[in-house]
Amino acid sequence: MHQQSTVSPDSKKRKLASPTPPTQAHSAQEPEQQMKSAKLSGQDLSQAIKRLIEHTLHLWHGWAKEIQDTRNEISEVKELVKNMDAQLEQERELKRMREADDQKRFKAMLANLDALVAHFVGNEL
Repeated sequence: MHQQSTVSPDSKKRKLASPTPPTQAHSAQEPEQQMKSAKLSGQDLSQAIKRLIEHTLHLWHGWAKEIQDTRNEISEVKELVKNMDAQLEQERELKRMREADDQKRFKAMLANLDALVAHFVGNEL
């Protein structure tokens, strides 16, 4: 009788997973493959650096625009403040002129009142 040996699927996996020593032909090609991989990685790295530079420039231009917009807004605010200061100064000057005018009228009224009092006091004597 002949017994059949059954191979378990686990043992097949172990055999496939076990490392095999490289042959001389495989060893000789390995540095070349490594160089190709290195070249490919170098190209990938070069493209990644290029994309990074482009992205950085894009961000820089965006930041530069934001900075310029902020500077423009600051200039506008400065101009508004300057105009408001000028307007406030004009309002202060108008108020001083009104107060001076009010004082002149008040002094004129007092002078008229003094004249009236003097007139009536003089007529009664």
